[in-house]
Amino acid sequence: MKSFFGVAACSMILVIGISITLKTSIGQNEPAYVGDSSCLVECHKKEVNSFKESIYNKAFANIKDTELYLSHKEKGTEKDCFKCHTTGYGKKGGFIDEETTPDHAKVGCEACHGPGFEHIAANANNTAKKKATITLIPYCTICHVIHSDT
Repeated sequence: MKSFFGVAACSMILVIGISITLKTSIGQNEPAYVGDSSCLVECHKKEVNSFKESIYNKAFANIKDTELYLSHKEKGTEKDCFKCHTTGYGKKGGFIDEETTPDHAKVGCEACHGPGFEHIAANANNTAKKKATITLIPYCTICHVIHSDT
Protein backbone atom coordinates (compact mmCIF):
# COMPACT_ATOMS: atom_id res chain seq x y z
CA MET A 1 0.00 0.00 0.00
CA LYS A 2 2.83 2.36 0.88
CA SER A 3 4.47 1.66 -2.50
CA PHE A 4 1.22 2.44 -4.35
CA PHE A 5 0.92 5.86 -2.74
CA GLY A 6 4.56 6.64 -3.48
CA VAL A 7 4.13 5.74 -7.15
CA ALA A 8 0.83 7.62 -7.33
CA ALA A 9 2.34 10.75 -5.78
CA CYS A 10 5.40 10.58 -8.03
CA SER A 11 3.20 10.08 -11.10
CA MET A 12 0.94 12.98 -10.13
CA ILE A 13 3.90 15.32 -9.63
CA LEU A 14 5.30 14.28 -13.02
CA VAL A 15 1.95 14.81 -14.76
CA ILE A 16 1.33 18.18 -13.09
CA GLY A 17 4.84 19.39 -13.95
CA ILE A 18 4.57 18.29 -17.56
CA SER A 19 1.03 19.65 -17.79
CA ILE A 20 2.03 23.11 -16.59
CA THR A 21 5.02 23.20 -18.91
CA LEU A 22 3.07 22.05 -21.96
CA LYS A 23 0.01 24.21 -21.33
CA THR A 24 2.12 27.32 -21.17
CA SER A 25 4.20 26.44 -24.19
CA ILE A 26 1.82 24.80 -26.67
CA GLY A 27 -1.79 25.29 -25.67
CA GLN A 28 -4.07 23.41 -23.37
CA ASN A 29 -5.57 20.66 -25.53
CA GLU A 30 -2.87 19.75 -28.02
CA PRO A 31 -1.29 16.30 -27.63
CA ALA A 32 2.44 16.66 -27.12
CA TYR A 33 5.57 14.57 -27.00
CA VAL A 34 6.90 14.16 -23.46
CA GLY A 35 9.92 11.86 -23.82
CA ASP A 36 10.79 8.35 -22.76
CA SER A 37 11.60 9.33 -19.20
CA SER A 38 7.83 9.56 -18.67
CA CYS A 39 7.56 5.84 -19.50
CA LEU A 40 10.06 4.94 -16.78
CA VAL A 41 7.79 5.77 -13.84
CA GLU A 42 6.54 2.25 -13.08
CA CYS A 43 4.34 1.09 -15.90
CA HIS A 44 6.77 0.17 -18.67
CA LYS A 45 10.06 -0.69 -16.97
CA LYS A 46 10.49 -3.96 -18.87
CA GLU A 47 9.90 -2.31 -22.25
CA VAL A 48 12.15 0.64 -21.46
CA ASN A 49 14.98 -1.62 -20.28
CA SER A 50 14.69 -3.67 -23.47
CA PHE A 51 14.59 -0.51 -25.56
CA LYS A 52 17.83 0.80 -24.05
CA GLU A 53 19.75 -1.88 -25.96
CA SER A 54 17.95 -1.37 -29.28
CA ILE A 55 19.20 0.37 -32.42
CA TYR A 56 16.32 2.84 -32.06
CA ASN A 57 17.71 4.18 -28.80
CA LYS A 58 20.95 4.95 -30.63
CA ALA A 59 19.39 6.08 -33.94
CA PHE A 60 20.63 9.66 -33.69
CA ALA A 61 23.95 8.88 -32.00
CA ASN A 62 24.76 6.34 -34.71
CA ILE A 63 24.45 8.84 -37.56
CA LYS A 64 26.25 11.83 -36.05
CA ASP A 65 29.69 10.84 -37.32
CA THR A 66 28.65 9.31 -40.65
CA GLU A 67 29.79 10.79 -43.92
CA LEU A 68 26.18 11.23 -45.06
CA TYR A 69 25.10 13.15 -41.94
CA LEU A 70 28.24 15.29 -41.93
CA SER A 71 27.68 16.20 -45.59
CA HIS A 72 24.09 17.20 -44.74
CA LYS A 73 25.37 19.23 -41.81
CA GLU A 74 27.95 20.96 -44.00
CA LYS A 75 25.15 21.96 -46.42
CA GLY A 76 22.85 23.00 -43.57
CA THR A 77 20.35 20.25 -44.40
CA GLU A 78 20.96 17.96 -41.41
CA LYS A 79 17.36 18.53 -40.35
CA ASP A 80 16.38 16.16 -43.17
CA CYS A 81 17.74 13.38 -40.95
CA PHE A 82 15.80 14.41 -37.84
CA LYS A 83 12.39 13.10 -38.97
CA CYS A 84 13.63 9.50 -38.91
CA HIS A 85 16.46 9.61 -36.38
CA THR A 86 14.74 11.56 -33.56
CA THR A 87 11.34 11.60 -31.88
CA GLY A 88 8.68 14.16 -32.74
CA TYR A 89 10.84 16.48 -34.84
CA GLY A 90 8.81 19.46 -36.00
CA LYS A 91 5.89 18.56 -33.72
CA LYS A 92 4.66 19.93 -30.39
CA GLY A 93 7.05 18.91 -27.62
CA GLY A 94 9.27 16.98 -30.06
CA PHE A 95 12.96 17.09 -30.90
CA ILE A 96 14.46 20.55 -31.37
CA ASP A 97 18.18 19.89 -30.93
CA GLU A 98 20.44 17.80 -28.70
CA GLU A 99 20.90 20.50 -26.08
CA THR A 100 17.23 21.52 -25.76
CA THR A 101 15.56 18.11 -26.09
CA PRO A 102 18.15 15.38 -25.44
CA ASP A 103 15.44 12.85 -24.47
CA HIS A 104 14.17 13.01 -28.07
CA ALA A 105 17.58 12.51 -29.73
CA LYS A 106 16.65 8.91 -30.62
CA VAL A 107 13.72 7.02 -32.05
CA GLY A 108 11.85 6.73 -28.76
CA CYS A 109 8.57 5.16 -27.72
CA GLU A 110 6.54 8.08 -29.02
CA ALA A 111 8.01 7.79 -32.51
CA CYS A 112 5.83 4.69 -33.01
CA HIS A 113 3.15 5.16 -30.34
CA GLY A 114 2.43 8.85 -30.85
CA PRO A 115 2.63 11.75 -28.40
CA GLY A 116 2.51 10.53 -24.80
CA PHE A 117 1.08 13.51 -22.95
CA GLU A 118 -2.53 12.29 -22.88
CA HIS A 119 -1.38 8.78 -21.94
CA ILE A 120 0.57 9.86 -18.86
CA ALA A 121 -2.16 12.33 -17.89
CA ALA A 122 -4.86 9.61 -17.93
CA ASN A 123 -5.77 7.99 -14.62
CA ALA A 124 -3.66 4.85 -14.09
CA ASN A 125 -6.74 2.93 -12.94
CA ASN A 126 -8.63 3.66 -16.17
CA THR A 127 -7.05 1.06 -18.46
CA ALA A 128 -9.45 1.76 -21.32
CA LYS A 129 -8.57 5.46 -21.33
CA LYS A 130 -4.85 4.67 -21.09
CA LYS A 131 -5.07 2.32 -24.09
CA ALA A 132 -7.19 4.78 -26.07
CA THR A 133 -4.47 7.43 -25.82
CA ILE A 134 -1.82 5.27 -27.50
CA THR A 135 -1.63 4.71 -31.22
CA LEU A 136 0.62 2.52 -33.30
CA ILE A 137 1.89 4.50 -36.23
CA PRO A 138 1.65 2.01 -39.11
CA TYR A 139 4.00 3.82 -41.46
CA CYS A 140 7.34 2.25 -40.61
CA THR A 141 8.31 2.39 -44.27
CA ILE A 142 8.43 6.19 -44.16
CA CYS A 143 11.86 5.81 -42.57
CA HIS A 144 12.84 2.24 -43.36
CA VAL A 145 12.72 2.72 -47.14
CA ILE A 146 14.97 5.78 -47.24
CA HIS A 147 18.15 3.78 -46.67
CA SER A 148 18.24 0.29 -48.14
CA ASP A 149 20.07 -1.19 -45.14
CA THR A 150 17.41 -0.33 -42.54
